[in-house]
Amino acid sequence: MTGGEIVIAPNTALYLNEIQTPLTIAKENGLQVAIFNSCSGLSIANKLIDLGFSQVAIMREPIHNQVAVEFFMQFSQSLAEYKDVHQSLLAASEYLHQKNYIYPSSYLIPSLFRHPAADLFRIEPSGFKQLLKKSNQQL
Repeated sequence: MTGGEIVIAPNTALYLNEIQTPLTIAKENGLQVAIFNSCSGLSIANKLIDLGFSQVAIMREPIHNQVAVEFFMQFSQSLAEYKDVHQSLLAASEYLHQKNYIYPSSYLIPSLFRHPAADLFRIEPSGFKQLLKKSNQQL
């Protein structure tokens, strides 16, 4: 596995082949989706799909750090509202589209790569209310 550069600081980068083993272990331990939102992620997505990840959200081109922050805030808010990863990506992209005068065309850059047979990642509701709903449904 080659390529897939992740810049973590000025003049400092990791390549996915350097962290292939920890990524594989994370996937085996339940990691379901990978998100890389502040870099040119096409090669990263290809490498992660090759590693067996079923869902990878990336930016197709480099973006400004503030765009990455705003995208991630909207994306994570949608996930917290129990939307799936695709719905969350679309909601965050729509948010960027509404800010097109500030961040021109940035809404066109986010992409989701997914294995067709994979269920879309979604955070499942949990807590006392959910336990009550489940127990009432079983009665």
